[in-house]
Amino acid sequence: MFARILFFLFLLYSGSGGGPVFCAHSAAGDPDVQAVIDGLTRQMREVATVRSDFVQEKKLRIFGQRIIMEGTMYLQKPDRFSWHVRKPLRYVMIMDDRLMRQWDEESGSVQSFVFDRNPSLAAAVEQIQQWFSGSYESLSGEYDISLLSEEPVMLSFSPKTGSVSSAVIERVVVIFRYDKRYIERIEIFERGGDSTVLAFTNTAVNAAIPPSAWRLSGS
Repeated sequence: MFARILFFLFLLYSGSGGGPVFCAHSAAGDPDVQAVIDGLTRQMREVATVRSDFVQEKKLRIFGQRIIMEGTMYLQKPDRFSWHVRKPLRYVMIMDDRLMRQWDEESGSVQSFVFDRNPSLAAAVEQIQQWFSGSYESLSGEYDISLLSEEPVMLSFSPKTGSVSSAVIERVVVIFRYDKRYIERIEIFERGGDSTVLAFTNTAVNAAIPPSAWRLSGS
């Protein structure tokens, strides 16, 4: 249970009720922002697979503590995504176009969720897949985007007033790799003072994905 809770702390910024996660929209219609978004979309369209190590650090203001996870993520377009946590406890989550499965070493159990029966989960998962695969053109309306830097590309996503995410999220900053082919770092700032930093390292783009990426450790 502990590992599953840690993973869903990362998913928190998707909002509640199955609303959108990130939306490529600039309130001011800034052509510079749109040009950057278009460029990133073109670059990431060329990405078929991704393998990347990650370190996720969650800062909990109310407890004054940090929760750190380490692991590896795999992405294979169009719809396969897996998240393997090694520390502090082993946890595996695998998603495809219709099903999410997860296993953790604490319980030793496997859980499956069919998206057809969980529309809110399906909506959140779809948005996560779109974000990590670079399908920005399919996202709309929920966030205003500002360009913080062009080298490296840094974008700030602020929830629009009244949006689903605005009750929880203050701002999300996304930093891209030097070659703009993938994400290097995501920083999530919540209205309650908590924050999450997700850093990607040793990222391999368009490399073969091992079969083990799609297996649950406990199955």
